[in-house]
Amino acid sequence: MTEKTLIVNALAAKTWYWLKMNDTSVRVQRPEPLAVAAEGEVSPAAEPLACVTGMGEELTGLLAESPATRMRVDAKAGGAQTVRLHLAPNSGATEAAVVDVHAAEGADLTLVMDCDRPAGAKGATVIAQTRLQLGKGAKVRLIQLWLNRGQDVVLNDIGAVCGEKADFALSQIYLGAEKVYAGAEIALEGAKSQTEVRQTYQAEKNQRFDFNDNVRHIGRKTVCRIDVSGVLNDGASKLFRGTIDLQKGAVGADGAEYENVLMLGEAASNQTIPLILCSEEDVKGNHGATIGRLDEGLLFYLTSRGLSEEQVCEMIASARLNAACEALGDPRAACQVMAYANIDAPCGEDRDDA
Repeated sequence: MTEKTLIVNALAAKTWYWLKMNDTSVRVQRPEPLAVAAEGEVSPAAEPLACVTGMGEELTGLLAESPATRMRVDAKAGGAQTVRLHLAPNSGATEAAVVDVHAAEGADLTLVMDCDRPAGAKGATVIAQTRLQLGKGAKVRLIQLWLNRGQDVVLNDIGAVCGEKADFALSQIYLGAEKVYAGAEIALEGAKSQTEVRQTYQAEKNQRFDFNDNVRHIGRKTVCRIDVSGVLNDGASKLFRGTIDLQKGAVGADGAEYENVLMLGEAASNQTIPLILCSEEDVKGNHGATIGRLDEGLLFYLTSRGLSEEQVCEMIASARLNAACEALGDPRAACQVMAYANIDAPCGEDRDDA
């Protein structure tokens, strides 16, 4: 198998090189096709959808020359549509899938993608690239559940282009993998188009997560919100690059990004680069971050009521994950995450669409 080193998740505007945060290198083998089980209307991809993606050109080039699984989802106007894709990598393999999404004018699509690996599965490298084109007034919700195990390595690449008044919502939950490299590039080309990105992660022990989100405001009165929330336990590390690019001509654009990181353990490591680029005067750009450890007063209060420090940490992490599941807006996906995390939840007959 041919192995190659890729430069991925490059920051939109470089910072000091000694910080080692401008990009990331990852060594991967040439991928084979990834098995994907589909619920809903899916067809083989014909012409590839051309758009910039968050992880960059080198990964796109690798996928272009590999026998990856390729499929297309077409969403048309005339009612809400839901498609579910289950990624099923073979243990010990490096496999990839490329999904192109075409949302026509006025379409309404929910696309749920999951990689739910069984306990005890041998490590695999999973590469997924999702490219989306949203027509005028189209609404697309992309939900991704990365419920991996042990030695898994995940490369998750997204690119989206939004037309006039299009609405793209991206919700991601990352649990379990040893290493995660994820990038999203969203171009708000049409006037009054908008996007909301919600990422939730929990990293344990020596897990490493590397994120790169870039939203380009091109059209007038475009709106974006990036909301990243996570928990880092002992030995875990995370690097988040979040860029709002307010380009010339994006008059009236409004971009905001927020991050909330809870660090549980002295050995956890967090790096964050919130970046706002601005070439237009009549725009708004905001960013904020809350990064810290568990409040000592809260910890004392709960431990004095009989809970151990470990139980307190588990309870708070579970509460954050529960909130993220509720925000998905898809009960079936929420129940899948809760079951993976062994969190009690009403996921039986009493819950709609479960």
